[in-house]
Amino acid sequence: GFYGIVRFDVQVLGPGPTWWGILVLLLGGISAAVGILYAIAQRDLSRFVAYSSVENAGIILIGLGIFMIGSSEKLYPLAALGVVVALLHMLHHSLAKSLLFLGVGAVDHATGTLQMDLLGGLARKMPKTALLSFVAVLSLAALPPSSGFATEWLTLESLMQGFRLSELSARAAMAIAGAFLALAGGVAILGFVKLYGGVFLGRGRSEATRKAKDPSVAGLVGMGTLALLGLSVGVLAPLWIRVVAKATASLTPAGDISGRMFSMWPVLQPAYENFSALSPTLLALALPALVVMVWGAVRIFGG
Repeated sequence: GFYGIVRFDVQVLGPGPTWWGILVLLLGGISAAVGILYAIAQRDLSRFVAYSSVENAGIILIGLGIFMIGSSEKLYPLAALGVVVALLHMLHHSLAKSLLFLGVGAVDHATGTLQMDLLGGLARKMPKTALLSFVAVLSLAALPPSSGFATEWLTLESLMQGFRLSELSARAAMAIAGAFLALAGGVAILGFVKLYGGVFLGRGRSEATRKAKDPSVAGLVGMGTLALLGLSVGVLAPLWIRVVAKATASLTPAGDISGRMFSMWPVLQPAYENFSALSPTLLALALPALVVMVWGAVRIFGG
């Protein structure tokens, strides 16, 4: 569907007035915030996951709105950045949400219920499912070093380029969309902590959880493959960005902007120099090292 929107906008409509992009941008921001607010209110596991997809669809629309605004104002590097982050987030979501839906299916098959009030303690009964589902939750909550962190950081950095726009209304829309994205990100963390804690941690709250067990090897292999691919989008974000940027090079006169997005490999910058930079790859290496250092300090000095 989003691919169709991009093709229709580029090949049929062409660059239009700025308000087209503003409309898409604001609708995306509202969808992201409202979707995750509806999700966190759900008690049914499948409905929670489905409403989370509304949030992520909104984030993709934010990227497409940036693309449309950048094209109308002839800021082609910004336009190219918008479509790259939109498609990269689409890739992240397709992997992480598919993984989580498989985890939800495994829980449903093992317990016969998707009511979070009746679940709990499944990490002891279904440890492999719990571990793989944690990868999906980490990504969808946009926490490092996951794919969701890399794509949402780039989306937010793209919105912060609003000061480069000439129209005041477009600048305001970029700021408002950034506020909606920040709200959605904060609520998403709370929501997925609630989901994972309520389903896999604590104690079982019904008879349904007592005989639960992990799915077959084939099911775990499928989940594991999605988990590894999803982690690669976060840890190896520079490589994936090169692939997506080359695929979208024909959409704007800026062409392949991957060369503009690396101040030095593997450090990412949002298409403009001297603004901000981050390396998801180095962060992914640093976080486990930090955990080991803290654990070692506790062991040495904690008696």
